[in-house]
Amino acid sequence: MHPAADWIKISVDGSTLSNPGPSGGGGIARNHDGEFLFAFSSGYSFNSNGKAEIRVIWEGLSCCQGLGYIKVEVASDSKSMVESLNNIKDTPSWPMWYWWSRTRALIEGREVIVSYSLRESNVVVDGLARKGKNSQSHHLFRASSDLPPVIRGLIILDRAGLGYLRGV
Repeated sequence: MHPAADWIKISVDGSTLSNPGPSGGGGIARNHDGEFLFAFSSGYSFNSNGKAEIRVIWEGLSCCQGLGYIKVEVASDSKSMVESLNNIKDTPSWPMWYWWSRTRALIEGREVIVSYSLRESNVVVDGLARKGKNSQSHHLFRASSDLPPVIRGLIILDRAGLGYLRGV
């Protein structure tokens, strides 16, 4: 589902090899027509699943702020993190507090919606998160032509509304 005309939607995903283990995250931002705006992938060293999920939400919002996007919907497949960010009283465990509080600071006073999306609808960002986890480096993609070919292919399938089977 696309955001309203004056909003952007950034889908994000964190990835961890084991819990805890080598981790990373990735995200893709699109406008109301579903057109590519930017994407990123980053390595987060050795972390838990939860830390990877909150860090990628923070990184997505930081990219949006740095690029001048004001009205942002963040879609994550981490239901617990989405619920925690939307209910300030439901704070995460101490190891995630640093990234959670930084993320809340980016949300406060801005037009930001944090929503839950099913993992199956997030194949593009799943690929970006794996790239970040495997490379342990940071990449900001400002043009879709800069993306790895596999990710570009997933975007084409996603935009056409075609499914993708994992592990096939």
